[in-house]
Amino acid sequence: MPSEHPPQNPAELAAMSDAELFEAARSILGRPQAVNNLTRKTILKVLERKENEGAGPADTAPGSAAPLAPPAPPPMPPGGKAGKAAVPAWRKERKANPEPPTTSFQLLNGSIQVNPIDANVAWAKLQTKLKADVVVPNCAADPCPPGHTRWVCISDTHGFVNIEDIPAGDVLLHAGDLTDTGSLKQVNEFCSWMAAMPHAHKVVIAGNHDITLDPEYYADSFQRFHYKGKQDDAAAVKAMRECGAFTYLEDSSASVLGYSVYGSPWQPEFCDWAFNLGRGEPCAKRWREIPTETEVLVTHGPPVGHGDLCKGSGQRAGCVDLLAEVTNRIHPLYHVFGHVHEGYGHTTDGTTNFINASTCTFNYKPTNAPIVFDLPDKE
Repeated sequence: MPSEHPPQNPAELAAMSDAELFEAARSILGRPQAVNNLTRKTILKVLERKENEGAGPADTAPGSAAPLAPPAPPPMPPGGKAGKAAVPAWRKERKANPEPPTTSFQLLNGSIQVNPIDANVAWAKLQTKLKADVVVPNCAADPCPPGHTRWVCISDTHGFVNIEDIPAGDVLLHAGDLTDTGSLKQVNEFCSWMAAMPHAHKVVIAGNHDITLDPEYYADSFQRFHYKGKQDDAAAVKAMRECGAFTYLEDSSASVLGYSVYGSPWQPEFCDWAFNLGRGEPCAKRWREIPTETEVLVTHGPPVGHGDLCKGSGQRAGCVDLLAEVTNRIHPLYHVFGHVHEGYGHTTDGTTNFINASTCTFNYKPTNAPIVFDLPDKE
């Protein structure tokens, strides 16, 4: 999994996996970059300039005329004096975690306990007891059967709008990361795009890249992404909440064609982006808020073991406690998410269908086909 902070020197950079380097490039260069030798050399150049000369003139991305900003300076502590800033209360709350945490999974013949902090270790134990069977995704090759409604799933569109070949359907679900880094321009473009979509019902949540939609995080971290000036995050939030084209869920539910749909933007800590929570109790507390009667669950991050394996690092980004709530208590018909682009696809445990609907690929190309599912009419 990508590291929580960008590398600080060439030696750290050289030791990074492809997945870690991709996130470092996004943070340092201010835009997504494919991982290749040219990208590595460019990041090294920026880092070496910072260490040897201080922050110099902006560099240029490979294959682009757009200037790149040097890494943003650290935030000033209260009083304006250089030094280590106090950790904001909201960050402490999101990371607070009593030790040692334990998560229990209920099985037909007993239970199994795992530590939720290390997703790989937890899943190695859980996969001997829980199923995660791969299903061929339904990409709308067949028509919706009579007496059913069609639900179309997309996610992680990252500022791309007017994407072609989105299937017709009754409901369009978007599982977050609708922008690249939350610019107001991209938020407004997304709202206009959704307004033009023909689906009668549309449901949207935010994701970790939609940083202006997480005001506490954005106030603390905007310089890392928007070095030219702070975006109007209040306007971005207002645009999402007041757009009449879709229902924007923020840890909340909506009834859609008689089905209970719940949406949440959170995920375990991932490179210090928006809507991050510490593994263990901070995540578990959030997931306990999901109503038991939820039939279609939409979260930005995946549960552990389902569409959550990061390319290169082999680390799982999925949440152990989210899977526990889904399998122990909620049992939704469908759980739709994104976040890990390379995890795109469909799995099932025999009760719940899990859909990683990431539209963008690992290299941020919006070429993954939307995945659909059909539910019997209720209304």
